[in-house]
Amino acid sequence: MAIIVWKTGTLPEPWSDIPSHYWDGDTIAIGAGPQRRIVRIFGIDAPEWGQTGAIDAQLALKSITDGCTVTVSPIEMDRYGRVIARLATSTHPDIALHLLQLGLVWWEYRWAPGALEYRDAQKQARREKLGLWRLSDYGFAPWEFRRRRGF
Repeated sequence: MAIIVWKTGTLPEPWSDIPSHYWDGDTIAIGAGPQRRIVRIFGIDAPEWGQTGAIDAQLALKSITDGCTVTVSPIEMDRYGRVIARLATSTHPDIALHLLQLGLVWWEYRWAPGALEYRDAQKQARREKLGLWRLSDYGFAPWEFRRRRGF
């Protein structure tokens, strides 16, 4: 399994390919073989494994991208060497926004403070009690979950 990892600061050009692996609801591998790249979706944070909604977020991401050509628009590299990017398919011009509209992920305001459409989508999903927000105890944000678990 070959995975391309860039050093922070070496941002790839936009590209399109088919997803080959789904880590969770916000991180996937795009492409196969030597062209396989790990991509973290910009502006959202999906529930971690062990949190309510983790499986739903991963399955939703897979259902809207599996077998589809995904266009990756890189924004930056993270400290783990993943490409942080906006993702789109022919039917979903902004995958992060779509997942937020379904109520399956959290808007990560620290990483995307200017993405007000993401904020608004999360507010609407909460009002309509969609996805995570349909539960009376939807837990806490993934970043808080990680902090409490020490990672």
